[in-house]
Amino acid sequence: MLAQKLALSYSSKIAVQAVQMIAMFIVARIVGPTVLGTLAFGLAFVSMFLFIADLGLGSAHIKLISEGQDEKKCIGTFAVLKSGLILVFSLTVLGYYVVQKYVLQIPFESKEHEYVILIYLLITTINQFFAIPSTTFAAKTEQAKQDIPYFIQITLYQILRIIFAVLGATAVGLAFSNLAAVVLVIPLYLYLFKDYKVGKFDKELAMKYFKISLPLLVITIVQTVIYSTDRVILQYLTNSEEVGYYSAGFS
Repeated sequence: MLAQKLALSYSSKIAVQAVQMIAMFIVARIVGPTVLGTLAFGLAFVSMFLFIADLGLGSAHIKLISEGQDEKKCIGTFAVLKSGLILVFSLTVLGYYVVQKYVLQIPFESKEHEYVILIYLLITTINQFFAIPSTTFAAKTEQAKQDIPYFIQITLYQILRIIFAVLGATAVGLAFSNLAAVVLVIPLYLYLFKDYKVGKFDKELAMKYFKISLPLLVITIVQTVIYSTDRVILQYLTNSEEVGYYSAGFS
């Protein structure tokens, strides 16, 4: 059974990567580097602060459920903690956006960049709420429930962004195609999670979450910095076209 779950996990990841590569090649040839760079910058701008939305609590949730803690209390406590962190994350991104634009008066390359940032903030926020059921599925080693919604979401996004690109959509339109895919899989996550019972928030359990997650905090921050800030820095130093070439090659 474990071998089958591992096979499903790896095969779904390979399939997702293949779909993304094919879609990236098609979209890049249609829309060009500037549009790709705008999208990459918007996502990286939001993702720089993504560690705030987790702080290692996902790993703690998996550990606590796996070791036999009360499942209902764990889900309820994790949901409250996660929701609070998502709120702080969203406010931090918006705060940084406001500070850059109105306090430091560092202009964005275009108005389109600003719209893409706000769309990706909404996308990332919803995706972080998906982490509540998906992390629980991981803790219960329910690999299919964990992988299938993500695979469907990615596949929908790639199909939609190819369609939008063919129709002549700009970066904002392509960002909306991503948002559409995220919204479309919300019912699937709700359906898969419907049989789980959500208990009340438990303060003692919450302390256990933070005790487990604190050692992971540095790793989480470093990973976020490595995978996000490069595109933001490149955008500040050059322009969206250069970021587009970099992002396509990196992918």
